[in-house]
Amino acid sequence: MGIKMTVLLTVLINLNICSQTDLFNQTLQKAKAGDPIAQNLIGNYYYNGDEGAEVDLKASVFWYKKSAAQGNADGEFNLGYAYFFSDGVEEDEIKAIKWFKSSAIKGNPKAQYWFGYMHNFGRGNLEKSYSQAYNWYLKSANQGNKYAQYRLCILYMTNAVKDLRSKELAFYWCEKSAKQSYSDAQYMLGCLYREGIGTAKNYESALYWGLKSAEKGDSEAQVFVGEMYLFGEISVSDRKEQAFFWYGKAAKQDHKVGQYHFGKLNLEKGKSNEAFYWIKKSYDQQPTNLEVGEVLADLYLNGIGVSKSNEKARKVLSKIGYKKCYSCWGKGGENCKKCDGYGKVGTYEHSARLYKCSAYSCDDGWVRCGDCGGKGLIAP
Repeated sequence: MGIKMTVLLTVLINLNICSQTDLFNQTLQKAKAGDPIAQNLIGNYYYNGDEGAEVDLKASVFWYKKSAAQGNADGEFNLGYAYFFSDGVEEDEIKAIKWFKSSAIKGNPKAQYWFGYMHNFGRGNLEKSYSQAYNWYLKSANQGNKYAQYRLCILYMTNAVKDLRSKELAFYWCEKSAKQSYSDAQYMLGCLYREGIGTAKNYESALYWGLKSAEKGDSEAQVFVGEMYLFGEISVSDRKEQAFFWYGKAAKQDHKVGQYHFGKLNLEKGKSNEAFYWIKKSYDQQPTNLEVGEVLADLYLNGIGVSKSNEKARKVLSKIGYKKCYSCWGKGGENCKKCDGYGKVGTYEHSARLYKCSAYSCDDGWVRCGDCGGKGLIAP
């Protein structure tokens, strides 16, 4: 870079710094003179570190209080937000509700959303009320707030709001929010298209919106996209590789489903060490999951990606509900379990032990308890 260009850039940077400082000082003077809009702006400058100000949350709260005291809706909302998230002030949900409500009544869409949220989840001194949540979300959503639009979608999806058009309205508000690039709504819209809820089923549209969210880093959406490729809902030649890619993304964000499927796909690729690592990670998060536990136990039993260990396999299977199998067939001519006559199997006493067999088929009214598949355990 030439000397002249370097000097020019330096001058421009200095001018920008001066401009920021001038704006901050001018706004500060107005704030000190009692202008509530300027007071809220100064609070924002300190909160975000804008216009040459250093981040100072306590200073931001000081100015938000000044603005809110004069009835400025933006200052009221920002003060409520500070109380809710403990930004520069001690957390106090009741005070947060007070300022959210005051601002919401004045028409602030952010405050309307948060006041609805507090009703939705019964926060502070409020009882949970879906009807109140709906009313405030709707006011905010009609002003274009993407978070309120998404929450309306969820209320309709969960039947918290009764309407014969619930599915269609859920889709309507979800699409509104998704088109404003809200990741949660984009993922949900993908789900609605995939299942045909409130709209015609469309896998291409489902993938389109799922990818929008997945690319932003949403691990649920990454699993969603991985599933669509893995289950062949999207017909592409490299669907297994696409599934591998997206499950891997989710797995590395500690998503237990992503870890399990990423492990299974590594197993298919012959990468036994990686397969064991990810399936074990998934199992550690859900030690009672039957499917994950059975796969992990098989890895231990066959020494795949890990040293062979029947004992570790038995421990895993015990946690997912397998019971110890006592082989009694042929001993003293005594059968261990008897069907109740309807092909069902219950808990029976044998050799002073109580245990439960799986619903193996009955043979002449008896169940053979010694068939354990070589694992020393029987299925739950």
